[in-house]
Amino acid sequence: MAEAMTAEQRRSRAIGIGALLAAGLCLSSAGLITRHVEAADGWQLMFYRSVGMAVVLTAIFLVKERGRIAAPMRAMGWNGVAIAVVMAASMVAYLFALMLTSVANTMFIVSAAPFFAALLGWAFLRERVRPLTWLAIVAAVAGMAVMFTDGFRSGDPAGLFSALFACVTFAMMVVMLRRARGVDMLPALILASIMSGVACFFIAADIAVSTNDMALGLLMGAVQTAGGFGFTMIGTRRVPAAEASLVLLVEPILSPLWVWIFVAETPSTIALVGGLIVLAAVTLQAVASVAWERRAAAA
Repeated sequence: MAEAMTAEQRRSRAIGIGALLAAGLCLSSAGLITRHVEAADGWQLMFYRSVGMAVVLTAIFLVKERGRIAAPMRAMGWNGVAIAVVMAASMVAYLFALMLTSVANTMFIVSAAPFFAALLGWAFLRERVRPLTWLAIVAAVAGMAVMFTDGFRSGDPAGLFSALFACVTFAMMVVMLRRARGVDMLPALILASIMSGVACFFIAADIAVSTNDMALGLLMGAVQTAGGFGFTMIGTRRVPAAEASLVLLVEPILSPLWVWIFVAETPSTIALVGGLIVLAAVTLQAVASVAWERRAAAA
């Protein structure tokens, strides 16, 4: 029986890792998609992204809940609504960051979200922060400082601030989910896509765009966002959090690689140095977290 359980756990873990790799692959496509936009601005692209995301996630939700809508939506409560608001803000900021600065700059800054989550968890949930994590946080902040220095020199720091806002709001969402562990993320994610879509509809001067740009926005919502979050939810149920965060590092690694290969976009040397410092700090934290988790399981 023990051997059968072990084999089942191995299969579950393999499925989880495969799902997380698929999530990273989906999420890493955002920068490449935005680089093929013809004329749509951020609000227009975000509107169609929200539509594609809402349609796909709602279909998944209806299948999962077998047609039940009202009860699961009510079950998430006002805390779920707050999570959706923060999530929508993060998604909008993330898209604008990709459009205002390089993909590498955006990904390196957003990848530091676990550190902001650790700080917010320490401040509001009294969660312990290990000494090595503090060291990694300091290194990440130093790396981002280098990137912002380069951003101000080039005269275009808006994208970096957008990426930082996306990073902080995503970390806020993580902490809010920790605080209310019983909240189902899928209804909140659907609500976030509806909120961002409605906001963009009224903010955008016009939602009329070319067929190319409309298709790219819908593709981003259906594949990059809905697929990325969907596979992440599948994977994190089967793989421990620390190991999952390590596997998901495939996203900040692949994202700059795609735009470098297909559109020849490379960050400046200074920005690249700062970004690699951030990525090294995130990798160190992820590897250490896996070691801590396995040590705790063994004990």
